[in-house]
Amino acid sequence: MRLMLDHGDPDLVQAASNTLAKISAVLPINMRRELEGYALLVGSGMEAPRDKIKPSNLRDDIRLERKLEIAYQLPTGMLSKRVVWPFALAFLSRHMCWCELRGAF
Repeated sequence: MRLMLDHGDPDLVQAASNTLAKISAVLPINMRRELEGYALLVGSGMEAPRDKIKPSNLRDDIRLERKLEIAYQLPTGMLSKRVVWPFALAFLSRHMCWCELRGAF
């Protein structure tokens, strides 16, 4: 939840906040204090996204099992297109879609 609060798009931030509030509301007071004072910190070393895909749209594509055609620029400057099957939003890993051309993640 803290990862979503710190790095999620507005929809995920709201969902994480609501979930934490609901969990906190049903915990005994001693466990609620533990939840609120938990020392887990989420690092800020994640690379900022450079794409134009809205995360909420991508979540819809994953749920509806839609493949996507993406275009991107290689480090050499050359443009490339791929058809990919997204299967997860990942904050700690870059492997989140299957590429039809490469037959790999």
